[in-house]
Amino acid sequence: MKANNTVPIHLGLILDGNRRWAETNGLPKLEGHRKGYENLKTIGLEALSQGVKYVSAYVFSTENWNRSKQEVDYLMRLLQYVTDKEIDEFHANNIRLRIMGTRERLSNKIIQSIEKAEEKTKLNTAGDLILCL
Repeated sequence: MKANNTVPIHLGLILDGNRRWAETNGLPKLEGHRKGYENLKTIGLEALSQGVKYVSAYVFSTENWNRSKQEVDYLMRLLQYVTDKEIDEFHANNIRLRIMGTRERLSNKIIQSIEKAEEKTKLNTAGDLILCL
C-alpha cells in the first residue's frame, strides 16, 4: 500500500509551558521563553520547508499582560528581536512574517518594527509564519 504523503496547509501551535519547562530544568523562567521561541523557529522553518503554507503560533495572550513587568518586558523584547534581527533569516528563506491580533498595548517602537518586518517580507512566497497576539 502506498503511503499518504499529504502535507497540511496550516499548522497551528500554542506556546505553553515554557516557564514550567525552565523551572523543571533549574533555569530562570525567562530562559523558558527564549527556548520556546527557538523551538517555534525550528518547527516553523522545517514545516514551511516541507510545504506547509501557514504556520500560526499563539505567542502572547491578553492574560500575559498580567504577568510581572519583568516577564512582559522580556516577551516584548523577544518580539522586537524577532522583528528586528530574525527577519533577515526569514526573508532569506522567502518566508512572509505576519503579526496578527491587537497592537493597542504595544509600544510605538515595537509596532514600527512589526510594520517594517511585514513590509520587508510581504512578497515572500515560501509560506507564512504568523505570530498571534
